[in-house]
Amino acid sequence: MLGTRPDDHPRHRLGDALRAIRVYAVTAVEVVLLGNERQRF
Repeated sequence: MLGTRPDDHPRHRLGDALRAIRVYAVTAVEVVLLGNERQRF
Protein backbone atom coordinates (compact mmCIF):
# COMPACT_ATOMS: atom_id res chain seq x y z
CA MET A 1 0.00 0.00 0.00
CA LEU A 2 1.11 3.56 -0.61
CA GLY A 3 2.26 5.62 2.34
CA THR A 4 3.08 2.63 4.56
CA ARG A 5 6.84 3.29 4.55
CA PRO A 6 7.76 6.85 5.65
CA ASP A 7 11.38 6.32 4.55
CA ASP A 8 10.37 5.86 0.90
CA HIS A 9 10.03 9.28 -0.77
CA PRO A 10 10.83 8.99 -4.49
CA ARG A 11 9.41 12.46 -5.17
CA HIS A 12 11.65 13.97 -2.49
CA ARG A 13 14.71 12.24 -3.98
CA LEU A 14 13.68 13.38 -7.45
CA GLY A 15 13.33 16.94 -6.18
CA ASP A 16 16.77 16.81 -4.60
CA ALA A 17 18.25 15.46 -7.84
CA LEU A 18 16.58 18.19 -9.92
CA ARG A 19 17.75 20.83 -7.45
CA ALA A 20 21.33 19.53 -7.65
CA ILE A 21 21.19 19.49 -11.45
CA ARG A 22 19.80 23.03 -11.49
CA VAL A 23 22.56 24.28 -9.15
CA TYR A 24 25.18 22.52 -11.28
CA ALA A 25 23.78 24.02 -14.50
CA VAL A 26 23.59 27.54 -13.04
CA THR A 27 27.13 27.26 -11.71
CA ALA A 28 28.40 25.99 -15.07
CA VAL A 29 26.69 28.89 -16.90
CA GLU A 30 28.15 31.42 -14.44
CA VAL A 31 31.62 29.95 -14.88
CA VAL A 32 31.30 30.18 -18.67
CA LEU A 33 29.99 33.76 -18.53
CA LEU A 34 32.63 34.87 -16.03
CA GLY A 35 35.30 33.13 -18.09
CA ASN A 36 34.15 34.94 -21.22
CA GLU A 37 34.09 38.29 -19.40
CA ARG A 38 37.51 37.64 -17.94
CA GLN A 39 38.95 36.93 -21.40
CA ARG A 40 37.10 39.85 -22.97
CA PHE A 41 38.40 42.47 -20.51
